[in-house]
Amino acid sequence: MAIEEPEQAGRRVVRVPRRGVRLAVLSSTEAVFGEQDLSHDIIREIAYRARLTTNKRGDVCFGSHMGRFFLLERGCVRENFPDGTARLWGPGALIGDWTGARTSQTRVTVLSDDSAGLVIASMDIAQLTGVHGPGLAYALGRMSMHRLHAVETVYGASRLSPLSRVAKLLLFLANYFGYYDTRRHDGQRVKTIATQGSVEGPTQADFADALGISRASVENAIAALRDRGVLQKRRPEERRTNRRYVITDREGLAQVAHAS
Repeated sequence: MAIEEPEQAGRRVVRVPRRGVRLAVLSSTEAVFGEQDLSHDIIREIAYRARLTTNKRGDVCFGSHMGRFFLLERGCVRENFPDGTARLWGPGALIGDWTGARTSQTRVTVLSDDSAGLVIASMDIAQLTGVHGPGLAYALGRMSMHRLHAVETVYGASRLSPLSRVAKLLLFLANYFGYYDTRRHDGQRVKTIATQGSVEGPTQADFADALGISRASVENAIAALRDRGVLQKRRPEERRTNRRYVITDREGLAQVAHAS
């Protein structure tokens, strides 16, 4: 994972990343591909060729174009397309075309407080597949199918009510477990675990843009889900925020999501 720098005094300088950086890239690679049944050797090869990008809320973490793709390890991001549509993605999302074919350019912005992901060149995937066999291509294919499934069942569910569509998107983006910060009236931050899952990052306007419905419809849906007890209501001591949604009844939220 050496990085070439400009020539100095007629010679090429190669800067090798620090050991801590290499370990961070390897850790992210293991997290992204952890459920894909790849050998440790392939994981290390991917980590050697990948670039780890960490970003804060509002940063552009990736711009897709031919020749590279992005794998989100942590956080929630918004992908904007040239036609004005938007999609929201959580951990495990594959953005871009790993096959190297020309695709439309998109812009990916971080919505959560921070994020981490891997940028990989498609030609590296082709080389690794040639050396290690098709296992990596199969793994990326499964990730691509997961994305397509979401496009059809979450973002393409236009015949469902706004309430069901918002519930579907919350389930799709939610981590099963996760910590979130609250701020008490005295200003002290407290970490709380969301045992049923939570979504952190998108505003209600982000939900509206991604689903193609009005912001008022999203606001009404969120309020209804809180009234039903499937989303946590805001506590009086918390600061007002529209960027965190804590699930208190995952089964109940799923029932709303699948209601016709």
